[in-house]
Amino acid sequence: MFQRLFSLGFWVRFRDALKKSGVCCMLQSIVRIALQWFRRLYVRVSLYAVIAFLAVFVSLWIGPYLPDTLVGFVDGTALRIILTTLGTSMLAVTTFSLSILASSYHFAASNISPRMEAVISADTTTHSVLATFMGAFLFSLTGIMLLATPWVTEATVFVLFGATLLVTAQVIVAMIRWINHIESLSGYRGAVSLLQKQALMPVRGYAASPALGCNQLEEASPLHHEAGYVIRADKDGYVQQILETALQDQACDLQVRIVCLVQPGDFVTRGSPLARVLDTGVPEDEEKKKDIRDRFLIRDGRTFLQDPEFGLSVLAEIGVRALSPGVNDPVTAVDIIHRLSAILQRAAPQEGDPHDAIKNDRVWIAPVPMDRLYRVSLETVARYVDAEPELQAALENAYGRLAKACSVAGMQAARDSAERLKISLS
Repeated sequence: MFQRLFSLGFWVRFRDALKKSGVCCMLQSIVRIALQWFRRLYVRVSLYAVIAFLAVFVSLWIGPYLPDTLVGFVDGTALRIILTTLGTSMLAVTTFSLSILASSYHFAASNISPRMEAVISADTTTHSVLATFMGAFLFSLTGIMLLATPWVTEATVFVLFGATLLVTAQVIVAMIRWINHIESLSGYRGAVSLLQKQALMPVRGYAASPALGCNQLEEASPLHHEAGYVIRADKDGYVQQILETALQDQACDLQVRIVCLVQPGDFVTRGSPLARVLDTGVPEDEEKKKDIRDRFLIRDGRTFLQDPEFGLSVLAEIGVRALSPGVNDPVTAVDIIHRLSAILQRAAPQEGDPHDAIKNDRVWIAPVPMDRLYRVSLETVARYVDAEPELQAALENAYGRLAKACSVAGMQAARDSAERLKISLS
């Protein structure tokens, strides 16, 4: 029995059963939505605050189960002084850290790009550090209030002291991380490196699966002319994510095919078409249409999760800003050209049978053309490059690398882009 349980075949069959039941698709969509929420500062701070609040009251429950040898080990008055000191210092540190974060927003928007706000606001290190400081403050405040109640015993004080040691250790680690991370928020190199990492994440996903694991929708596909009904947006905003696994689950339940008419990063208005539902043998159902519409996450602002163009366009904007007459910083433009070429080198779709990567066979999505990635990145910067030798050399070196180090599709896109810019690759 145990050999069967721990065998590879058992877990493969278990995974296939989950996929057939739709549970796997649902869990994947829930995880992706949760990850997007956790990238918001107030969510992580609130979570740490709740954990700190619960840690205090758990001590009331654990206290009676401690052995008598530990009771009286810690004095309640000394613990109150420790918690007071911790709370006072954490309030000051949190306020100071928020001022640093506000200054970083202002620096990035003024000196790098207004779109850098999306990068800094999605920085998980900043979120974790601020959440730790705020959680420690609420922990100490709640602990002081608990010590003032008649429910506290000597055993509870010992448990609360142990929790205080853990919180203090976490605060020390957070302070070290924060000191090391401030450089990334207050300088060009750190901020742009952070942007490059954020931009590289969706590009790697695009290279692995240009159509998000769905069928690739071609421009001349007959699916555009098949009968069906249209799912329209109910709000204005950017398509931040398409929950393709949830769409596949929905299509299997309804026994239909779903053709997505938008891509992550597209701006839609109320009433704009999002998708077409084909093979419908039943009348339109508003509730089912709403379920499909909810698989398109439309919010105010673009994100990096599924949008390979966003990070490239922000980097290109920094390069264009550096070449403006008011800034006149060609060294920064050269650096941006090198960073863009490094990302584009990883953007070429992987070679192989495209059908092998199709996990959602009832959903069609049009992949972003490689040419468009070049147009929003290197070509955008190149339009502002004059006859300065170092900039021309940087572009030639970048295209030379891309024309040799990519896959077949990547090399062809690099050559086409170089031809549009009249850059020689010889």
